[in-house]
Amino acid sequence: MITKQTNLTYSMFRTISIVLLCLAGYVLPSYAQFAPRHDFSGTSAIHRDSNLIKAWGQSCVVKRGYLDIANKLLGKVSYGQDSAGLGNNPDIVSLGDSGVATLSFRRPITNGTGPDFVIFENGFGTTAGDYLELAFVEVSSDGVHFHRFPTYCGLGQLVQIGPFSTTTGVERLNNFAGKYVTPYGTPFDLADLEGLAQSNVDLNLNRITHVRLVDAIGSINPVYGIRAANGNLVNDPYPTAFPSGGFDLDAVGVIHEQAINSNECITYISIVDQHPSDLGHPIRLMVKTEDGPIRYCLFDHSGRITGQGTLINGSNSVASPSFSGVHWLIVDKSGCKMPVLKLLWY
Repeated sequence: MITKQTNLTYSMFRTISIVLLCLAGYVLPSYAQFAPRHDFSGTSAIHRDSNLIKAWGQSCVVKRGYLDIANKLLGKVSYGQDSAGLGNNPDIVSLGDSGVATLSFRRPITNGTGPDFVIFENGFGTTAGDYLELAFVEVSSDGVHFHRFPTYCGLGQLVQIGPFSTTTGVERLNNFAGKYVTPYGTPFDLADLEGLAQSNVDLNLNRITHVRLVDAIGSINPVYGIRAANGNLVNDPYPTAFPSGGFDLDAVGVIHEQAINSNECITYISIVDQHPSDLGHPIRLMVKTEDGPIRYCLFDHSGRITGQGTLINGSNSVASPSFSGVHWLIVDKSGCKMPVLKLLWY
């Protein structure tokens, strides 16, 4: 027989249990779960030799970031050449704290079924976890206006991941380049930007000409750190005050690209000289084209023509404009699908 005392004890136990569960939910928040590590079932990782990849970046321009964002007097990172971010090769170029890499492609990326492009970093795995350095990813349809993939970071906010420490729980990361260790890449699906495309006329998800990577400074100090879209600070190895610090770009592979038209000229342009250049000095480009001479124009941000000339197959020099700043090279030939190229003179 259950006594009144027993009923009271049970009621108290039930009340305390509910309170404890509520407190646990407050102290230990739940996190969204995304694709797991490359070696777990359900992963979204793509191997660099996958037959899904149809093309690689054709040009890469890097703006170096700092050795340590909290001490800019140390200078900027220096490891690797801009061209290391092109093709299926083991070379890398380091971005440093807040560094930026902008890539263009032989033909625009399109929004197909599933992932549309994949980004490779040189992270490595250990038994204790993965050494990962992360970057935000942005895309553009004109080389001027960029739009960022919505990111999620559910990594701890109380303990800083040190410069030689590993990350566990990659399933709590989403839409960050560098989530997977080499030789696996992180895929990106343009469908994630459909809402942005509806409200931004400059974003055409079936014509992505540029992909930009922005180093996600890994400090959990809010003075220097950067927050993911869900509000959390990105926590990855920090500080990394050495020449190869920050996100290390290996390559960007294209999965879905615009089809070739029968009348389309195919042009590949890459920057040869160290970028940017001094005002008054030309910038040298390497051009591979299946068509004849191609005219180009340079424009500034206001749309004013700042230079023009002709490109031929092989080495070319683009003359300096009369004033410094960013100038955009656009191929002036009907049918050519070469993306806008960003040139900078000091």
